[in-house]
Amino acid sequence: MRSLLLTLFLFGSTAHAVPAQFTHQGRLLDADGEALLGDATITFRVTDSESGGDALWEETLTLPLSGGFYSAVLGGSEDNPLDTSTLSQAPVWLELQLAGEGPMTPRSPIHSVPYATMATVAEELSGGPVDASQIAVAGTPVVNALGEWVGPAPSVSWTDIEGMPDDFADGVDDDTDTDTDTFAVLGESCMDGDVPVWDGDLGGWSCDIDQDMLAAMDCLEGELIRWSDDTAGWVCSEDRDTTLTEEEVDAMVADNGYALASEGVSGGGRGTVIYTRCAWTGATMPDIGSCDPPACPAEWDNLGVTGNVKTGLAAHGSTDYSPPYSESSGYQERGCYLSSPRAVLTTRCAWTDETVPDIGECSPPDCPTDWTDLGVTGNIKSAIGMYGSTDYSPPYSEAAGYQERTCVR
Repeated sequence: MRSLLLTLFLFGSTAHAVPAQFTHQGRLLDADGEALLGDATITFRVTDSESGGDALWEETLTLPLSGGFYSAVLGGSEDNPLDTSTLSQAPVWLELQLAGEGPMTPRSPIHSVPYATMATVAEELSGGPVDASQIAVAGTPVVNALGEWVGPAPSVSWTDIEGMPDDFADGVDDDTDTDTDTFAVLGESCMDGDVPVWDGDLGGWSCDIDQDMLAAMDCLEGELIRWSDDTAGWVCSEDRDTTLTEEEVDAMVADNGYALASEGVSGGGRGTVIYTRCAWTGATMPDIGSCDPPACPAEWDNLGVTGNVKTGLAAHGSTDYSPPYSESSGYQERGCYLSSPRAVLTTRCAWTDETVPDIGECSPPDCPTDWTDLGVTGNIKSAIGMYGSTDYSPPYSEAAGYQERTCVR
Protein backbone atom coordinates (compact mmCIF):
# COMPACT_ATOMS: atom_id res chain seq x y z
CA MET A 1 0.00 0.00 0.00
CA ARG A 2 1.38 3.41 -0.84
CA SER A 3 1.57 6.30 1.62
CA LEU A 4 -0.21 9.54 0.87
CA LEU A 5 0.45 13.05 2.12
CA LEU A 6 -2.48 15.44 2.35
CA THR A 7 -2.75 19.18 2.83
CA LEU A 8 -6.30 20.38 3.81
CA PHE A 9 -8.06 23.71 3.42
CA LEU A 10 -11.71 24.32 4.38
CA PHE A 11 -13.36 27.58 3.37
CA GLY A 12 -16.82 29.14 3.46
CA SER A 13 -18.05 31.02 0.38
CA THR A 14 -17.94 34.81 0.24
CA ALA A 15 -21.65 35.43 -0.37
CA HIS A 16 -23.70 37.85 1.76
CA ALA A 17 -25.43 35.05 3.68
CA VAL A 18 -24.25 32.07 5.75
CA PRO A 19 -23.08 29.45 3.16
CA ALA A 20 -25.15 26.29 2.64
CA GLN A 21 -22.20 24.46 0.99
CA PHE A 22 -18.49 24.20 1.77
CA THR A 23 -15.41 24.38 -0.48
CA HIS A 24 -12.60 21.96 0.39
CA GLN A 25 -9.12 22.02 -1.22
CA GLY A 26 -6.06 19.79 -0.79
CA ARG A 27 -3.10 18.12 -2.48
CA LEU A 28 -2.34 14.42 -2.93
CA LEU A 29 1.28 13.18 -2.93
CA ASP A 30 2.68 9.67 -3.16
CA ALA A 31 5.18 8.10 -0.69
CA ASP A 32 8.08 9.71 -2.54
CA GLY A 33 6.53 13.17 -2.32
CA GLU A 34 5.56 13.27 -5.99
CA ALA A 35 2.18 14.79 -6.95
CA LEU A 36 -0.52 12.39 -8.12
CA LEU A 37 -1.95 12.96 -11.62
CA GLY A 38 -5.22 12.19 -13.44
CA ASP A 39 -8.49 11.79 -11.49
CA ALA A 40 -8.93 10.77 -7.84
CA THR A 41 -12.04 9.24 -6.24
CA ILE A 42 -12.23 10.49 -2.67
CA THR A 43 -14.82 9.76 0.06
CA PHE A 44 -15.36 12.68 2.48
CA ARG A 45 -16.88 11.86 5.92
CA VAL A 46 -17.99 14.05 8.80
CA THR A 47 -17.57 12.11 12.08
CA ASP A 48 -18.50 12.82 15.69
CA SER A 49 -15.11 11.81 17.10
CA GLU A 50 -11.42 12.48 16.40
CA SER A 51 -10.97 8.69 16.13
CA GLY A 52 -13.55 5.89 15.97
CA GLY A 53 -17.09 7.14 16.59
CA ASP A 54 -19.89 7.35 14.00
CA ALA A 55 -20.06 8.88 10.54
CA LEU A 56 -22.65 11.69 10.51
CA TRP A 57 -22.44 12.39 6.75
CA GLU A 58 -20.41 11.19 3.80
CA GLU A 59 -20.07 11.87 0.07
CA THR A 60 -17.88 10.27 -2.65
CA LEU A 61 -16.60 12.52 -5.46
CA THR A 62 -14.32 11.88 -8.44
CA LEU A 63 -12.11 14.98 -8.85
CA PRO A 64 -9.45 16.03 -11.44
CA LEU A 65 -5.92 16.57 -10.11
CA SER A 66 -3.57 19.36 -11.23
CA GLY A 67 -0.09 18.95 -9.81
CA GLY A 68 -1.71 16.86 -7.12
CA PHE A 69 -4.09 19.69 -6.18
CA TYR A 70 -7.89 19.21 -6.13
CA SER A 71 -10.92 21.31 -5.15
CA ALA A 72 -14.31 19.96 -4.02
CA VAL A 73 -17.69 21.45 -3.08
CA LEU A 74 -19.07 19.41 -0.18
CA GLY A 75 -22.80 19.14 0.32
CA GLY A 76 -23.60 20.35 -3.17
CA SER A 77 -26.06 17.53 -3.92
CA GLU A 78 -29.77 18.16 -3.22
CA ASP A 79 -30.17 14.48 -2.30
CA ASN A 80 -27.29 14.55 0.23
CA PRO A 81 -26.83 18.09 1.63
CA LEU A 82 -24.30 18.90 4.34
CA ASP A 83 -26.79 20.88 6.42
CA THR A 84 -26.96 22.43 9.87
CA SER A 85 -28.46 19.28 11.41
CA THR A 86 -25.04 17.63 10.91
CA LEU A 87 -22.77 20.57 11.70
CA SER A 88 -24.80 21.47 14.81
CA GLN A 89 -23.46 18.31 16.47
CA ALA A 90 -20.03 20.00 16.89
CA PRO A 91 -17.31 19.24 17.64
CA VAL A 92 -17.04 17.27 14.38
CA TRP A 93 -14.09 16.09 12.24
CA LEU A 94 -13.49 15.57 8.51
CA GLU A 95 -12.08 12.20 7.38
CA LEU A 96 -10.88 11.44 3.83
CA GLN A 97 -10.44 8.07 2.14
CA LEU A 98 -8.92 7.59 -1.32
CA ALA A 99 -10.45 4.78 -3.41
CA GLY A 100 -8.57 1.52 -2.78
CA GLU A 101 -6.89 2.88 0.37
CA GLY A 102 -7.80 2.99 4.05
CA PRO A 103 -9.09 6.15 5.80
CA MET A 104 -6.43 8.86 6.14
CA THR A 105 -5.29 9.92 9.61
CA PRO A 106 -5.38 12.11 11.50
CA ARG A 107 -8.85 13.53 10.96
CA SER A 108 -9.15 17.31 10.67
CA PRO A 109 -11.46 19.26 13.04
CA ILE A 110 -14.09 21.41 11.33
CA HIS A 111 -14.01 24.93 12.80
CA SER A 112 -16.39 27.86 12.36
CA VAL A 113 -15.61 30.20 9.50
CA PRO A 114 -16.23 33.97 9.97
CA TYR A 115 -19.78 33.89 8.56
CA ALA A 116 -20.78 30.99 10.83
CA THR A 117 -19.36 32.78 13.89
CA MET A 118 -21.31 35.95 13.08
CA ALA A 119 -24.47 33.86 12.58
CA THR A 120 -24.48 32.92 16.30
CA VAL A 121 -25.66 36.49 17.02
CA ALA A 122 -28.33 37.78 14.61
CA GLU A 123 -28.29 41.54 14.25
CA GLU A 124 -31.59 41.67 12.38
CA LEU A 125 -34.30 39.47 10.81
CA SER A 126 -35.95 40.02 7.46
CA GLY A 127 -38.38 38.31 5.14
CA GLY A 128 -39.09 34.97 6.83
CA PRO A 129 -40.75 33.23 9.78
CA VAL A 130 -39.31 33.34 13.31
CA ASP A 131 -39.54 30.29 15.61
CA ALA A 132 -38.44 31.25 19.14
CA SER A 133 -39.02 30.03 22.69
CA GLN A 134 -39.53 33.66 23.85
CA ILE A 135 -38.94 37.23 22.71
CA ALA A 136 -37.20 39.83 24.86
CA VAL A 137 -36.37 43.52 24.34
CA ALA A 138 -33.28 44.84 26.12
CA GLY A 139 -33.35 41.73 28.34
CA THR A 140 -37.03 42.16 29.31
CA PRO A 141 -39.36 39.35 28.06
CA VAL A 142 -42.33 40.64 26.07
CA VAL A 143 -43.66 37.34 24.56
CA ASN A 144 -43.48 34.09 26.55
CA ALA A 145 -43.15 30.47 25.35
CA LEU A 146 -46.97 30.23 24.91
CA GLY A 147 -47.00 33.18 22.50
CA GLU A 148 -48.69 35.41 25.10
CA TRP A 149 -47.83 39.10 25.51
CA VAL A 150 -46.13 39.58 28.90
CA GLY A 151 -44.59 43.00 28.29
CA PRO A 152 -45.85 46.34 29.64
CA ALA A 153 -49.54 47.02 28.96
CA PRO A 154 -49.91 49.87 26.45
CA SER A 155 -51.86 52.91 27.59
CA VAL A 156 -53.77 55.10 25.16
CA SER A 157 -55.15 58.52 25.99
CA TRP A 158 -57.79 60.49 24.15
CA THR A 159 -55.10 63.08 23.53
CA ASP A 160 -53.02 60.49 21.64
CA ILE A 161 -55.75 60.03 18.98
CA GLU A 162 -55.37 62.24 15.92
CA GLY A 163 -58.23 63.43 13.73
CA MET A 164 -60.95 62.81 16.36
CA PRO A 165 -64.37 64.32 15.44
CA ASP A 166 -65.31 67.31 17.62
CA ASP A 167 -68.50 65.66 18.94
CA PHE A 168 -66.37 62.80 20.34
CA ALA A 169 -63.90 65.06 22.10
CA ASP A 170 -66.15 65.41 25.16
CA GLY A 171 -66.77 61.61 25.33
CA VAL A 172 -70.40 61.84 24.04
CA ASP A 173 -71.56 60.91 20.50
CA ASP A 174 -73.84 63.90 19.96
CA ASP A 175 -74.99 62.66 16.51
CA THR A 176 -76.24 59.22 17.65
CA ASP A 177 -77.36 59.86 21.22
CA THR A 178 -79.93 57.27 22.38
CA ASP A 179 -83.55 58.35 22.69
CA THR A 180 -83.60 57.69 26.43
CA ASP A 181 -87.31 58.60 26.79
CA THR A 182 -88.41 56.06 24.14
CA PHE A 183 -85.99 53.51 25.57
CA ALA A 184 -87.47 53.90 29.09
CA VAL A 185 -91.05 53.51 27.83
CA LEU A 186 -90.07 50.43 25.82
CA GLY A 187 -88.36 48.85 28.84
CA GLU A 188 -91.51 49.20 30.94
CA SER A 189 -93.67 47.64 28.21
CA CYS A 190 -91.51 44.52 27.64
CA MET A 191 -92.82 41.22 29.02
CA ASP A 192 -91.16 39.43 31.89
CA GLY A 193 -87.77 38.08 30.84
CA ASP A 194 -87.49 40.43 27.83
CA VAL A 195 -85.17 43.39 27.47
CA PRO A 196 -84.97 46.16 24.85
CA VAL A 197 -82.67 45.13 21.97
CA TRP A 198 -81.78 46.88 18.72
CA ASP A 199 -83.43 45.30 15.67
CA GLY A 200 -81.41 46.14 12.56
CA ASP A 201 -84.14 44.81 10.23
CA LEU A 202 -86.76 47.09 11.76
CA GLY A 203 -84.33 49.94 12.26
CA GLY A 204 -85.37 50.44 15.90
CA TRP A 205 -85.58 49.03 19.41
CA SER A 206 -87.81 46.06 20.23
CA CYS A 207 -88.40 43.62 23.07
CA ASP A 208 -86.63 40.26 23.04
CA ILE A 209 -85.30 37.63 25.42
CA ASP A 210 -82.16 38.56 27.35
CA GLN A 211 -79.87 36.27 25.33
CA ASP A 212 -76.73 37.10 27.33
CA MET A 213 -78.36 36.05 30.60
CA LEU A 214 -79.82 32.86 29.06
CA ALA A 215 -76.45 31.87 27.60
CA ALA A 216 -74.87 32.09 31.06
CA MET A 217 -77.38 29.67 32.64
CA ASP A 218 -76.09 26.11 33.24
CA CYS A 219 -79.03 23.70 33.55
CA LEU A 220 -78.76 19.98 34.35
CA GLU A 221 -79.53 17.20 31.86
CA GLY A 222 -83.29 16.87 31.41
CA GLU A 223 -83.99 20.48 32.50
CA LEU A 224 -85.24 23.42 30.47
CA ILE A 225 -85.07 27.18 31.01
CA ARG A 226 -88.44 28.68 31.94
CA TRP A 227 -89.76 31.97 33.34
CA SER A 228 -90.61 32.00 37.05
CA ASP A 229 -93.12 34.58 38.30
CA ASP A 230 -92.07 33.77 41.87
CA THR A 231 -88.47 34.84 41.31
CA ALA A 232 -89.29 37.30 38.51
CA GLY A 233 -86.59 35.74 36.37
CA TRP A 234 -85.49 32.78 34.26
CA VAL A 235 -84.79 29.49 36.11
CA CYS A 236 -83.85 25.87 35.32
CA SER A 237 -86.80 23.51 35.65
CA GLU A 238 -87.74 19.88 34.93
CA ASP A 239 -88.97 19.28 31.39
CA ARG A 240 -92.44 18.25 32.49
CA ASP A 241 -94.32 19.34 29.38
CA THR A 242 -92.51 16.89 27.04
CA THR A 243 -92.36 13.88 29.41
CA LEU A 244 -95.10 11.40 28.38
CA THR A 245 -96.93 9.24 30.87
CA GLU A 246 -97.19 5.45 30.41
CA GLU A 247 -100.81 5.81 29.32
CA GLU A 248 -99.88 8.47 26.72
CA VAL A 249 -97.15 6.21 25.29
CA ASP A 250 -99.58 3.25 25.06
CA ALA A 251 -102.10 5.42 23.23
CA MET A 252 -99.50 6.62 20.73
CA VAL A 253 -98.30 3.04 20.05
CA ALA A 254 -101.84 1.75 19.54
CA ASP A 255 -102.66 4.59 17.14
CA ASN A 256 -99.69 3.58 14.96
CA GLY A 257 -100.81 -0.04 14.53
CA TYR A 258 -98.54 -1.71 17.10
CA ALA A 259 -99.88 -4.16 19.66
CA LEU A 260 -99.38 -3.44 23.37
CA ALA A 261 -97.59 -5.83 25.71
CA SER A 262 -100.96 -6.76 27.23
CA GLU A 263 -102.12 -7.90 23.79
CA GLY A 264 -99.52 -10.68 23.51
CA VAL A 265 -100.08 -14.42 23.09
CA SER A 266 -101.83 -14.88 26.43
CA GLY A 267 -103.97 -11.80 25.79
CA GLY A 268 -105.13 -12.96 22.36
CA GLY A 269 -104.13 -9.70 20.66
CA ARG A 270 -102.99 -9.07 17.13
CA GLY A 271 -99.64 -10.50 16.07
CA THR A 272 -97.73 -12.71 13.62
CA VAL A 273 -96.75 -16.40 13.84
CA ILE A 274 -94.02 -18.05 11.74
CA TYR A 275 -92.38 -21.49 11.89
CA THR A 276 -88.80 -22.74 11.60
CA ARG A 277 -88.38 -26.42 10.57
CA CYS A 278 -85.82 -29.23 10.44
CA ALA A 279 -85.80 -32.85 9.11
CA TRP A 280 -84.98 -36.14 10.88
CA THR A 281 -84.54 -39.81 9.95
CA GLY A 282 -85.07 -43.00 11.93
CA ALA A 283 -83.05 -46.18 11.47
CA THR A 284 -86.13 -48.45 11.26
CA MET A 285 -89.68 -47.95 10.11
CA PRO A 286 -91.34 -47.91 13.59
CA ASP A 287 -88.95 -45.23 14.95
CA ILE A 288 -89.80 -41.57 15.44
CA GLY A 289 -86.66 -39.42 15.36
CA SER A 290 -86.06 -35.85 16.46
CA CYS A 291 -84.15 -32.71 15.39
CA ASP A 292 -83.69 -29.13 16.57
CA PRO A 293 -85.43 -26.46 14.46
CA PRO A 294 -83.53 -23.15 14.09
CA ALA A 295 -84.02 -20.56 16.84
CA CYS A 296 -86.57 -17.78 16.45
CA PRO A 297 -85.29 -14.50 14.96
CA ALA A 298 -84.30 -11.73 17.37
CA GLU A 299 -87.29 -9.97 19.00
CA TRP A 300 -89.60 -12.92 18.24
CA ASP A 301 -91.03 -15.00 21.14
CA ASN A 302 -90.31 -18.76 21.11
CA LEU A 303 -93.61 -20.69 21.31
CA GLY A 304 -91.83 -24.05 21.51
CA VAL A 305 -91.18 -27.06 19.26
CA THR A 306 -93.97 -29.21 17.80
CA GLY A 307 -94.17 -31.77 15.03
CA ASN A 308 -92.39 -35.10 14.56
CA VAL A 309 -94.59 -35.48 11.46
CA LYS A 310 -93.67 -38.91 10.02
CA THR A 311 -93.54 -41.04 6.86
CA GLY A 312 -92.30 -44.66 6.83
CA LEU A 313 -91.25 -47.36 4.34
CA ALA A 314 -90.33 -51.06 4.26
CA ALA A 315 -88.56 -52.81 1.41
CA HIS A 316 -90.28 -55.79 -0.31
CA GLY A 317 -89.63 -59.09 1.37
CA SER A 318 -88.48 -57.55 4.65
CA THR A 319 -88.88 -59.95 7.58
CA ASP A 320 -88.05 -57.40 10.30
CA TYR A 321 -87.65 -53.71 10.79
CA SER A 322 -83.84 -53.69 10.82
CA PRO A 323 -81.92 -51.78 8.13
CA PRO A 324 -81.42 -51.79 5.24
CA TYR A 325 -84.99 -52.93 4.70
CA SER A 326 -86.92 -50.15 6.47
CA GLU A 327 -86.66 -46.49 7.46
CA SER A 328 -88.76 -43.63 8.86
CA SER A 329 -88.38 -39.86 8.30
CA GLY A 330 -90.15 -36.60 9.12
CA TYR A 331 -89.70 -33.10 10.52
CA GLN A 332 -90.26 -30.87 13.53
CA GLU A 333 -91.13 -27.17 13.71
CA ARG A 334 -90.73 -24.29 16.14
CA GLY A 335 -93.43 -21.60 16.51
CA CYS A 336 -92.27 -17.97 16.75
CA TYR A 337 -94.52 -15.03 17.68
CA LEU A 338 -94.24 -11.26 17.16
CA SER A 339 -96.76 -9.02 18.89
CA SER A 340 -97.20 -6.72 15.88
CA PRO A 341 -99.01 -7.79 12.68
CA ARG A 342 -96.69 -8.49 9.74
CA ALA A 343 -97.18 -9.81 6.22
CA VAL A 344 -95.42 -13.20 5.86
CA LEU A 345 -94.18 -14.76 2.61
CA THR A 346 -92.54 -18.21 2.33
CA THR A 347 -90.45 -19.16 -0.73
CA ARG A 348 -89.53 -22.85 -1.26
CA CYS A 349 -87.27 -25.09 -3.32
CA ALA A 350 -87.14 -28.90 -3.74
CA TRP A 351 -84.18 -31.28 -3.32
CA THR A 352 -83.52 -35.00 -3.93
CA ASP A 353 -80.75 -37.33 -2.79
CA GLU A 354 -79.63 -40.70 -4.04
CA THR A 355 -80.07 -42.81 -0.92
CA VAL A 356 -82.82 -43.05 1.65
CA PRO A 357 -80.84 -41.92 4.74
CA ASP A 358 -79.52 -38.71 3.14
CA ILE A 359 -80.89 -35.20 3.68
CA GLY A 360 -80.13 -32.86 0.76
CA GLU A 361 -80.32 -29.11 0.43
CA CYS A 362 -81.28 -26.34 -2.02
CA SER A 363 -81.57 -22.53 -2.11
CA PRO A 364 -85.10 -21.02 -1.96
CA PRO A 365 -85.75 -17.85 -4.01
CA ASP A 366 -84.74 -14.51 -2.41
CA CYS A 367 -87.23 -12.29 -0.61
CA PRO A 368 -88.76 -9.42 -2.64
CA THR A 369 -87.21 -5.97 -2.38
CA ASP A 370 -88.01 -4.15 0.91
CA TRP A 371 -88.90 -7.42 2.66
CA THR A 372 -86.87 -8.67 5.64
CA ASP A 373 -85.21 -12.07 5.14
CA LEU A 374 -85.52 -14.19 8.33
CA GLY A 375 -83.41 -17.02 6.94
CA VAL A 376 -83.73 -20.49 5.42
CA THR A 377 -85.19 -23.46 7.33
CA GLY A 378 -86.73 -26.77 6.27
CA ASN A 379 -85.04 -29.83 4.80
CA ILE A 380 -88.47 -31.46 5.25
CA LYS A 381 -88.08 -35.04 3.99
CA SER A 382 -89.78 -38.18 2.62
CA ALA A 383 -87.99 -41.40 1.56
CA ILE A 384 -88.70 -44.44 -0.62
CA GLY A 385 -87.05 -47.85 -1.10
CA MET A 386 -87.61 -49.86 -4.29
CA TYR A 387 -88.45 -53.53 -4.80
CA GLY A 388 -85.69 -55.98 -4.03
CA SER A 389 -83.49 -53.43 -2.22
CA THR A 390 -80.92 -55.00 0.08
CA ASP A 391 -79.11 -51.75 0.93
CA TYR A 392 -79.46 -48.01 0.42
CA SER A 393 -77.43 -47.71 -2.78
CA PRO A 394 -79.09 -46.38 -5.99
CA PRO A 395 -81.26 -47.12 -7.86
CA TYR A 396 -83.01 -48.92 -5.06
CA SER A 397 -83.69 -45.99 -2.72
CA GLU A 398 -84.20 -42.22 -2.80
CA ALA A 399 -84.85 -39.28 -0.47
CA ALA A 400 -86.64 -36.03 -1.36
CA GLY A 401 -87.79 -32.89 0.42
CA TYR A 402 -87.77 -29.11 0.44
CA GLN A 403 -86.42 -26.01 2.18
CA GLU A 404 -88.11 -22.67 2.75
CA ARG A 405 -87.17 -19.02 3.25
CA THR A 406 -89.32 -16.79 5.50
CA CYS A 407 -89.86 -13.17 4.46
CA VAL A 408 -91.75 -10.52 6.50
CA ARG A 409 -92.84 -6.99 5.86
